[in-house]
Amino acid sequence: MGRLAVFRVDASVAVGMGHLLRCRTLAAGLADQGWRIGFACCSDALELAPWLRNDGCEIVTMPSEVSLEPDVMRHAWPSGADALVIDHYGRNDSYESACRPWARCVVAIDDVPARRHDADMLLDQTLGRTAGEYRDFVQPETQLAVGGDFILLRPEIRARQRKSADVPAQARRMILTFGGTDTTNLSARALEALSDPRLAKVSACLVLGPGNARYDELQAVAPAHVRIVVNPPDFPEIMANADMALAAAGTTCWELAHLGIPAILVTESPGIVAQSLEAAGAARWLGREADVDAGMMADALTELAGDRAARQAMADAGQRLVDGKGAARAAAMIDELCR
Repeated sequence: MGRLAVFRVDASVAVGMGHLLRCRTLAAGLADQGWRIGFACCSDALELAPWLRNDGCEIVTMPSEVSLEPDVMRHAWPSGADALVIDHYGRNDSYESACRPWARCVVAIDDVPARRHDADMLLDQTLGRTAGEYRDFVQPETQLAVGGDFILLRPEIRARQRKSADVPAQARRMILTFGGTDTTNLSARALEALSDPRLAKVSACLVLGPGNARYDELQAVAPAHVRIVVNPPDFPEIMANADMALAAAGTTCWELAHLGIPAILVTESPGIVAQSLEAAGAARWLGREADVDAGMMADALTELAGDRAARQAMADAGQRLVDGKGAARAAAMIDELCR
């Protein structure tokens, strides 16, 4: 029986789906190397991601009391985990230390250098992140896997490399995606933007995540040229077939870049994801959610839809940035570390 990697990660309407999706991708990379996979999640995560039960992994539901979690995992897997991967803003070095008697190797996934970690390895897939930003938050011997070389792309995305030569003179197909939950309802603003007559000939698809319960109200105001789908199984194909995108900064940004899909980004706050993609020429950052209205979205979308040269340059830059091998690199480091 292969070595065991347990992922302590959550998802919810408030937290979103990003942590769970990137852990699932890393888990797939380890499974390719013969590892057994376990997930330790809150009940909300399992409700938002029922597919997790179909992945063939072992699942344990976490209690509401954080201090009980290490014991719950130890009882679920009494022989211990070869690797415990923790991707959770609410867990820090004291939690990781409490898990060490049971986990032979601790891996922390983070994207904000602000919490201390007691980890053998720290993974931050953020483009532009440097190892030096974490040195005050980890042990001297902690292995650091940071930056764009470790971007975790789902296998179904890696299998759909788009050719930059596909960039048309006028964008005709657009994807709109704002994460698994879209708590601020950017989708409504995007639909208002798509009502602009200048965008009437653009066929758009608004993809709602499994935590978005607004389908009916959004469908009621959607223009005729906009299709709305919820958590579609063919999401990678929808992305790959798009000429451009309007999206929130998150996991999907890396996927769009890899596929060569020019993107306009709207974010909760100025962050390194949007800034690094814009600096590299792979996306345009329109601004903070609180500052961006439907008119700004419509203007930006209209301009980019008619600018083939800009979309070509963005497509090329995105594909140079994200090679799709990040999960394999991270899995290989964990595999070597835990030998």
